[in-house]
Amino acid sequence: MNSQSMYFKFTGRHNERNEAVEEARALREERDEVSRQAALAAVSLQKSANIIDLLKARIGEYDKKIEGDRTTIRNDRLKIKKGLSDVTSCLKTFHQYLESRQRDRESGCLVDHGTDTALPEGFQALLDQVRSIQPTETSAGSKRPASSS
Repeated sequence: MNSQSMYFKFTGRHNERNEAVEEARALREERDEVSRQAALAAVSLQKSANIIDLLKARIGEYDKKIEGDRTTIRNDRLKIKKGLSDVTSCLKTFHQYLESRQRDRESGCLVDHGTDTALPEGFQALLDQVRSIQPTETSAGSKRPASSS
């Protein structure tokens, strides 16, 4: 082989080697960029998972509070229902009392010794009960404190 053909053979191999080195460098840079993006994605994914966990915890707290509020409302409704039933019963009794008093007046049988203003026993008890009712926090229209989110 002459020196010129050896030179071209050496130069060709040298060029191939340079191209291979350049391609390897480009592949390493691409790998490093993909690794960097994967690391950023992993951090972002972990932050998202943490936020989801916090939201789940808050939802659980709100669910418990809502259930407590529902229980209070249910109890208030039962108290109101019983109170309305008591009022209805008492009003029926009072109405019967008034009708009886009216019939007695009309028949002239009523001998009034100043007791005309006395209320029937059941009605007076109902009035005392109504005066003693204390509204619950929910039925009193309590305001929810402003959240500091």
